[in-house]
Amino acid sequence: MSWFGFVVGVGLALFTWATVARTLVFTRVRVPILERGVILVLRRLYTAAARVIPGYERKDDFLSTMAPGALLVQLAVWLALFFGAAALMFWPFVEGGLDEGTRASGSSLFTLGISGPAGDGPTALIFVTAATGIVVVALYIAYLPSLYAQFNAREAAVSQLESLIGAPPWGPELLASHQEHGLIDGLPALYARWDQLIAEVSVAITHYPLLAWFRGPHPRTSWSTSLLAVLDSAALYAALAPDVAPVECRTVVRTGAHALDTVSRTIAFATDRGRGDAMATALTFEEFLSEYERLQSRGFPVLASPEEAWASFCDRRSSYAPQVLMLADAVLAPSAPWADHSQKL
Repeated sequence: MSWFGFVVGVGLALFTWATVARTLVFTRVRVPILERGVILVLRRLYTAAARVIPGYERKDDFLSTMAPGALLVQLAVWLALFFGAAALMFWPFVEGGLDEGTRASGSSLFTLGISGPAGDGPTALIFVTAATGIVVVALYIAYLPSLYAQFNAREAAVSQLESLIGAPPWGPELLASHQEHGLIDGLPALYARWDQLIAEVSVAITHYPLLAWFRGPHPRTSWSTSLLAVLDSAALYAALAPDVAPVECRTVVRTGAHALDTVSRTIAFATDRGRGDAMATALTFEEFLSEYERLQSRGFPVLASPEEAWASFCDRRSSYAPQVLMLADAVLAPSAPWADHSQKL
């Protein structure tokens, strides 16, 4: 029986190492099952708990601990699996059965040195187990700076957008604010910056899926709704003034659609495409017409009729809105105009 446990322990150790390597070392699109499980379980628990917390700001403060908490839980799960695997592998080499194997496992994995069976085989196992604990913790420590560097770059762009149009951000307000303050000539540069940022964020989430759930420092903003605001404003600009809109409007929409497709495939385990499609079609012509007339009254270059602009805008928006809205719903983003998602807290 003890040797059967040894074989199971080897298999468990290899499975856990494969998960660690896919999370911390290799690039991939498919998220390891352990990481998916941690995210889904914590998301469900945090969502349920947030519903009973009064006030949105307090809810947001609470939800902001989910992603950092998932990092700690993920590390604890890995160490627990390695601990169990080592206990099973030590079992044939110790007197006292699995209890003594558990003691040897803890002593070796956490390099306590308080217990260890004699013999060449057990000694080699002690060294391998000790190296496992050190290497996993070292890889995790190296992983965190890269993760937070990507987070800081993303949130810097979100904060800059908030300083321009306030919170929560949305597409028509971006155009109206720039027109009102005489900054419309700066829109091409803004779209160019976001074009680069979108590509970087999509690659970062492919490498670090948990990054999608990290919340920014301001409770009424989210990177997902900020992204929708930028894409909506670009699509709206191109629809209202097709002959004079800068080329950056079209490029940022195309980049956004492609990047969001990659992101949605990466975190598909926590999203619902059908729900995203339904949320994307929630925007009505009457809502669009209200903003069309507001922009027109402020002197924004409106060259297309409402019907033509609506058709053009809907065509472009259909390429990115379902993905970004189901993403906003998955990460429990705050509500914003033109960003209706059904996750109410």
